[in-house]
Amino acid sequence: MKKLKIALIISLFINIILCSLIPFFITFDNKYKGFTFIIKNNEAIIESYDGEYDTINIPSKVKYHGKKYLVTELYNNDGIFDKIPNSITIPQTIKKIGIIFKTNVEYYNKSNSKLKINYLGSIKDWCNIIFYEQPFFNYIDSTKINEINYMPAICERELIIDGKIITKITKDMLDGITEIKNNTFRGYSFLEEIELPNSIKLIGNYAFYDTTIKKIIVENKESWQSINCLYNSFNDINKIEIVYKNKY
Repeated sequence: MKKLKIALIISLFINIILCSLIPFFITFDNKYKGFTFIIKNNEAIIESYDGEYDTINIPSKVKYHGKKYLVTELYNNDGIFDKIPNSITIPQTIKKIGIIFKTNVEYYNKSNSKLKINYLGSIKDWCNIIFYEQPFFNYIDSTKINEINYMPAICERELIIDGKIITKITKDMLDGITEIKNNTFRGYSFLEEIELPNSIKLIGNYAFYDTTIKKIIVENKESWQSINCLYNSFNDINKIEIVYKNKY
């Protein structure tokens, strides 16, 4: 009887130890190179980061409980990053991007005024991403916007694909795409010219807002009129030159 009691006490003690260790392992098992993620619908969502800030490389896969998962989303209601790095590399696996920077975000390198977004897919892949809120924008707290001392960080953004800064988008880059979603190219100040194929039927809210687009090239007037441009698709469409390749 005494041996049974001792065995029960030892068993209880082991269970207590194991239960106390489970949160420990859970906490560290869902981290990868500074990224904390959750698993949802058999895919990984990155929701926070506490790593180095010079160059941030979003992983395309993470390992959780011995299994690999594709990283398909960047999202956290409160933002993911505390600082603006010099560059962020985005893998082709990403399908959705939400709030990136936290309120009152700071520059990692205050002398750097440009955030480089290195995307590892194509322009077509980029157009298939769903952007929530303001992609890669400095998060602006609307409740504090009228406060005297509230100064959200501001920086220019460069979209880099295949090692080149996107200043011009050609017809071939978008051919077959039917819509350019909300916020897709918002804030990429170096984008100056786009050529839209006939397949484009809709341009979303703020799709090209805060760019320096001077020229839009389309096949003809009918092609341009068939495109539904939603709210603030461009800064001021009346100041952009619309060029018809075929005037007849």
